[in-house]
Amino acid sequence: MYDKFYHQEKKIPAPVALGLIAVFILVAVLYFGRNTKKTTTLNKPISPARIEITNVSGSSASVIVCHPQKKSLHLVYGLNEDTMKETVYDDRDLKEKPTDKYCHYFNLRNLEDHEYFFQPISDNSSDEFVTVKLVTNQGLNAQKLTPLWGKLVEKNGNKPQTGIIIARFFDNEKISTLIKDGDWLLPLHYLSKIPKQEDGFNLEIIDGDGRSTFIKSLYANITEIQKTLVLGRDYDFTQISETVLGESTSESIVTDKEFDVFSPRPNAAIPSFRPLFKGVAGPEKTITLELTNFGVDSKRSNQVFKTKSAADGLWSYTPAYDLDPGKYEVKVKTNDQLQKQQLISRRFSVGKSGESVLGDATQSATLTPTEAASPTETPAPTLEPTIEVTTSPSLPDSGITLWPLTLISFGIVILGAMIIFIF
Repeated sequence: MYDKFYHQEKKIPAPVALGLIAVFILVAVLYFGRNTKKTTTLNKPISPARIEITNVSGSSASVIVCHPQKKSLHLVYGLNEDTMKETVYDDRDLKEKPTDKYCHYFNLRNLEDHEYFFQPISDNSSDEFVTVKLVTNQGLNAQKLTPLWGKLVEKNGNKPQTGIIIARFFDNEKISTLIKDGDWLLPLHYLSKIPKQEDGFNLEIIDGDGRSTFIKSLYANITEIQKTLVLGRDYDFTQISETVLGESTSESIVTDKEFDVFSPRPNAAIPSFRPLFKGVAGPEKTITLELTNFGVDSKRSNQVFKTKSAADGLWSYTPAYDLDPGKYEVKVKTNDQLQKQQLISRRFSVGKSGESVLGDATQSATLTPTEAASPTETPAPTLEPTIEVTTSPSLPDSGITLWPLTLISFGIVILGAMIIFIF
């Protein structure tokens, strides 16, 4: 009967209270969840990659992109970051069918302007690569230099089917080429000046598994590099005798010839049944090779092959079949700018299986056989891929955060208190 003398406290209806609590929890979860997602996206690291810009001239460049994991990549480029509409694929891939590799090799040609931007693109949409600026070398005067070349084998004796070679001259000038069946040919006309005998340079050989082999050398010792080198072993050819230092620049290093044959050398003995023929001619010229075998029992006594020089004049050719052991002569023919035929003839021999033979070096490039000139070979400390990576700290892309759980727990506590208060 005394209830009417006391003020009745108004209570929030239970359905309304539950609805308000549910709305509060939902808004809080959505807000903090969206904030967390935005923070994760902003701090997402650019996929770690090593990017090298090489062979820079006034109208072309070669770009190397390496990644710690095998990936399928292509490259887009353009005059600014917003209009990168041109697409280029790895030189070793079929168009629009890139394959997974640790390191990709892209050639950018017909560059007409001074500055370009490019970006690697992965088939994996979660990968994000940085955009890089490329500046062409409009003032480059191509040097008439004989390319570097050599042969590579793996530790098990097999020839590496593919790979990339990067050479560093004068601290910051980089040139590169691809390895094909253990052979490589590195053009030097991208250099800004002719190296001196005592100038040093470094070679990095990246195999198909992303592992690097390093070579240090003086320019006077390039004949040592032309020997067969083993992947996975680092070499040092920086030791040199005073006799070599005193020699003038030799014809085997610098040449003014528009047409020349680098391999085989005269009277060379070649251990491979499929020798590599290579040289230089005019740009985009047809090269004819007439091969004669002096062996009596040879099934292919005379064969004719044709190939074509690249835009820089370099050409190479390897027969599609094994040559029989014996003595050969190759006649290399082409036409000059006036359509006059040019001819170079070389004799060489193919050794029998198991024979260890080397080609003859030119006299002016021969090293004095002293102890100081002996190259030192050191084992590589590791066979892990030497890939430069750049990462930035980021929040996890997957999983859950503690904010939603905290809010839900807090909401449950409030819900329990409200229920007790209501009832």
